[in-house]
Amino acid sequence: LQIALVDLLHAFNISPHSVIGHSSGEIAAVYAVGALSHESALCVSYRRSRVASFAKKTIEARGGMLVANVSEEEAIQYIGRVGKTRSSLACINSSTSTTISGDRDAIDELKDLLENSLITSQILTVDVAYHSHHMKAVASQYLESLDGLKFSIPRNSVCFFSSVTGQKKVSDFGATYWVENLVSTVRFSDAVSALCSDVRDQTRG
Repeated sequence: LQIALVDLLHAFNISPHSVIGHSSGEIAAVYAVGALSHESALCVSYRRSRVASFAKKTIEARGGMLVANVSEEEAIQYIGRVGKTRSSLACINSSTSTTISGDRDAIDELKDLLENSLITSQILTVDVAYHSHHMKAVASQYLESLDGLKFSIPRNSVCFFSSVTGQKKVSDFGATYWVENLVSTVRFSDAVSALCSDVRDQTRG
């Protein structure tokens, strides 16, 4: 759907100056800057969903995710209380919003801890623990499934800011990057900050 929206906007001659993607949204973002063809973007998306489905069927522990009104530092502290082998910092959405992913029983335990601390949180309606050890268990399969993926460098007219690194990215959008996209913490807040800094610098220039 996101890939289709990129094409729709292009049909109206609407082109981005800069783009960011959150988790799987990076696929459409990289497509928008021309570093993935339509075919390659669909391939990355399809293979991602396949390995996620495989993880759900083969990993003994049920997966879960939770979004909480806590900072990155606070989230790491709570993760330590339920066990770093059972949960991970999945996404840094803003300075006061993070997503934690992992075994569903750990997520339920974390929910109780947050409620006891009067911290607002919500368990997401997903049964796959993206950006956690569940995804690391299928990382090699994802990498193998994307062998030979075709990619290029972004167009000069568009800047891509990676939520994997939190910085501008201009090359290397092959299979390894998409594995990192699946297993790593989504540093969305850092990427937004980097984009804003880049826009300010260009405006001043």
